[in-house]
Amino acid sequence: MKRVCVLTVVGALVLFAFACGGGGKTTSSPPSTVASISVSPSSPSIAVGATQQFSATALDSAGNIIAGVTFTWTSSNTTVATISGTGLATAVSVGTTQITASASGVSSSNDSLTVTPRTIANCTSGSESLLNGGYAFLLKGFDSSANPALVAGALTFDGAGTVTGGTLDMNLNSGVEADLSVTSGYYNVGSDQRGCLVITTSAGTQNYRFSVAGISGGVASTGHMIDFDSSGPFTTGILRKQTGGPFSNASLNGNYVFGGASLQNSAFCAPPCKAALIGVIGLDGNGGVSGGSEDFSQNGVLDGNAANTTWPATPIPIASGGTYNVSTSGRATLTFSLGGGTNGDAVLYLVSPGEAFFLSPDPQTGNLITAGAALLQSGTPFAANPLSGAYIGYDSGTGGSGVGRTDLFLIGPLTAGSNALAGVQLRNTGGTFAYDPNAFVGSTYSVSANGRAIIAAGAHAPVLYLVSTSQAFLLAGNASVDDGFLEAQSGGPFSTASANGTYALGMIDPVLPSSGAFSGVTTLSSASNSISTTLDGNGSAGSVVGQTQSGSYSIDSTGLGLLPLGCSISASPPTCDSAFYVVSPAAAVLMDVQSSNPKISSVEQ
Repeated sequence: MKRVCVLTVVGALVLFAFACGGGGKTTSSPPSTVASISVSPSSPSIAVGATQQFSATALDSAGNIIAGVTFTWTSSNTTVATISGTGLATAVSVGTTQITASASGVSSSNDSLTVTPRTIANCTSGSESLLNGGYAFLLKGFDSSANPALVAGALTFDGAGTVTGGTLDMNLNSGVEADLSVTSGYYNVGSDQRGCLVITTSAGTQNYRFSVAGISGGVASTGHMIDFDSSGPFTTGILRKQTGGPFSNASLNGNYVFGGASLQNSAFCAPPCKAALIGVIGLDGNGGVSGGSEDFSQNGVLDGNAANTTWPATPIPIASGGTYNVSTSGRATLTFSLGGGTNGDAVLYLVSPGEAFFLSPDPQTGNLITAGAALLQSGTPFAANPLSGAYIGYDSGTGGSGVGRTDLFLIGPLTAGSNALAGVQLRNTGGTFAYDPNAFVGSTYSVSANGRAIIAAGAHAPVLYLVSTSQAFLLAGNASVDDGFLEAQSGGPFSTASANGTYALGMIDPVLPSSGAFSGVTTLSSASNSISTTLDGNGSAGSVVGQTQSGSYSIDSTGLGLLPLGCSISASPPTCDSAFYVVSPAAAVLMDVQSSNPKISSVEQ
C-alpha cells in the first residue's frame, strides 16, 4: 500500500503525520562501542584514613566521549586502599595500589594511588619502621581527680605508620573497660626516636607519646609510653616488642615471679592508700595453676594481719587448681585461689613466654587493684645465699604521709655463700634527700628454695622474690609500701665513658597524682661530659612537647652518676639535680634529688 505523508501547517508550528497503510516501524542509531577508558586524577597521593574520588571517561574509536557508561572499579591491593562502585577510594595502610575502571570488556590503564602515613600534629615522622610487629605495654597513673588509672594492651604496628590491630584493658574510676578491640590507629616516629600514636576503640580515641630504644636490625624492642590526652588519664609506662607468638596456653609454662602495685581509689581506701603484692605462681602450660605463694601490703599491713611488724616466715599460699587462658595475641585471663579461700584474678598481656604485664580486672571503687609484671623464674631450687656481685635496686612509695618517696641503691658487691649485705642508698622523701653510704651494713638475707628471700634489717625490711640470681622483685614492710626491682650490675668498673650515645627514658611507677607523666630521649657524650635531653610530658597542669634540657654529668667507678658535673649528694643540702646508677652500659635508673615530687625513671639504649 502506498505510504501517505501529510504535512499540516498551523501558524508557525509544523506537524508531520504519517499514514502507512501496511503498518510501519521507527529506527535509531546503534550505541557507540567503548574503545578506551581514561581515569583521573593521575597518580594521586593521600594519607591513611583519607578518601580520593576517581572519575572515568569512556571514548569510542573516533575519540568521542560516550555518555551514560556504568563503570566497575577495582583496587589491586585492598589492604592499601579500597574503592567503592562510584570510584571513591579509602586509604587503609601505607603503600601503593593500582586503580582500574572497566566497562564493556574494556579496562583503563592502571592509575597509581599512593598511601602515605597519616601525620600527627607537632610530631615528626619518617622513621615509622622502628615499630614493626606486636608490642605489649603497661601504663600506670591517675585521672584528673587523683583516682588511679591502669592500662595494659597489645598493638600491632605495620612498620609504615598504621596500627593494624590490637586490644587493651583499662581500669578507671569510671569502670573497667575490658578486651577493647582497636578499630583503627596510626603513628609517627621521628629520627630522634620519639613518636606519637593515636588509636580508636569502642571507648573512644586515645592519644599517646613514646620514645623507643633497643634498636636492632632497624626495629626497636623497648620503649617508654605516656597518655597524651589533655583530659587524662595521665599514665606512664613501658612498651616491649612481643616475641614467641602466636601465643597459646602452652606459652605460659613454669614458675613466674610477679610484682605489682597501685595507689587505691579513694572510695575504697582513704588516701594516701597504696597496695602492692609480690610472689611466685606456677603455670602448667595447659591452662592450669599448679600453686605458689604471695605476700602483700596495704598501707603497711602485711599479709592482711595488722599484728605483723615484719614479714612472716610463711607467705600466703596460692592453691593449685586455678585456670588461665591465653589468646593468640597474647591477652590472657587468670584466676586463682589464695589461702583462706580468697580468690584472685588478673588480665595479662604476654611480651614473650618469659615475660608478661598484668592488671586487676575488678572495679577499683570496691576492690584492691594492682598492676605490674611477671617474669619466668630460673635457677630453682635456690641456695640460701646465692647472690654474687653488685646489684642496682629502686623502689617507690607514698612516703607514709602521701608526700611520695623514691629510693635508689647499690647492694654489694656480695659473695655467694655469704649472707652479709652492704651498700649505698639514696632517698628522696617529698623533697627531703638522704644519702647513706653505709646502708644495709649489718643486715643479712636468706633465700628459700622457691626464691622468697627474707631480709633481716630491723623493722619494715623488704621481702624479695628471686626471678634468678640476677633479678628480683622487692616489697618493703613499711606504711609507705615501697615496691620495686633489683637487678645485677654488669660492665664495671665504670667511668663517664660507660654511658655514651642516645637513650630512651621515661617515668615508671608514679607515686603522686601530681607527678604527671613524661617520656623522651637523652644523649650523653662521654668526650665532653655533656648531656642533652628532649621530653614530652602530660599532666593536670598541661602538656609539653619537645622540651629540651642540657647539662653535664659524671660517673664514678661504682656506676653512680650525678648531674651536673661536680655536684655533691653528701652536702647538706645536696647540690645535685639528679642521680643515677648504671645497671649496664645500655641501661640505668635515674631519680630526682631535690624535687618535692620524687620520681624514678628507667633509661635504655
